[in-house]
Order: sequence, then structure tokens, then C-alpha cells
Amino acid sequence: MKIAYLSAFYPYSSDIASENAHLYRCIERHNEVAAFNFSLLYPDLLYPGKERLVTASDVVDVIASSRVLNSANPASYYSTADAINKFDPALLLTRL
Repeated sequence: MKIAYLSAFYPYSSDIASENAHLYRCIERHNEVAAFNFSLLYPDLLYPGKERLVTASDVVDVIASSRVLNSANPASYYSTADAINKFDPALLLTRL
């Protein structure tokens, strides 16, 4: 089955990104999965001075993903939907 997974993945460092990577690895064992990620998760205006990306000392599972969704730009919602539709999934899985 083709599954599109829209959520936060590498290079973001968070518990959600880590758990998404684990679930992605479990799902891909028996399915064709494509990860769709954020190009911008949190604007600096709302969270100034906080680093939300993986650092060199972090141990992460690198999931190849399409960085298409910008949380601060509603126009990116349409391009994200187009990218997901081009993959033609049978199921859209999201955790936002």
C-alpha cells in the first residue's frame, strides 16, 4: 500500500520527530511510504533564540523526506497537497 506520512522528521530535533522516524521504519517494512516534512516548523518570531534542528551530537534516524510544508505560509498548503497527490497514496497519515 502507498502511504504518505506528513509530519515533522529529520532535521528537526524533537520527541515527535523521533517517534515519527520509528513509526516510519515500522510502516515501511510492508508498505511504500513517502515522508513529507516541514520546510519551516516554527517561525523565529514566535520562538526566538531556540534551536530546533539536530546538532552534531544528536543521535537520530535520518528519514529522507520532502520538505514542503511551511507552517507560516498558507500558500504552501496547496503545494504540499499537490506533492502528496503526485505520490498518489492510498492513505495519508499525519501527526501535527
